[in-house]
Amino acid sequence: MVKIHIDRFYANNLDLTVDDIIQNIRAGITPEGVVNIHFQTRDKYYRIETNIWTGGPDFTGPAITISPYIPDVDEEKDFNAYLEHPDYFHLQLVVDETTMGDRYFSDVVIP
Repeated sequence: MVKIHIDRFYANNLDLTVDDIIQNIRAGITPEGVVNIHFQTRDKYYRIETNIWTGGPDFTGPAITISPYIPDVDEEKDFNAYLEHPDYFHLQLVVDETTMGDRYFSDVVIP
């Protein structure tokens, strides 16, 4: 069974939880041996990055990061304003490599 862990979670809004951001997280393996991760976001304006591999003291494996799209901040001009915005958060999920066996992980985001 493939395991998914919350590797990092930071939010400027202390009342925000992971459950406020994503729901219905599950993993599966296709007959071809591809690991599929499925989850639903509660808001459609999130930035999702999947082409990441992380290694740390707790978990190693492919990572999925989720952060908000904040339309009233131009992060290219003022990245610090983006990071300091009250709606900013950073969530990183990790697919535990030790539970993947010799299976392949492919990153595709389906809206």
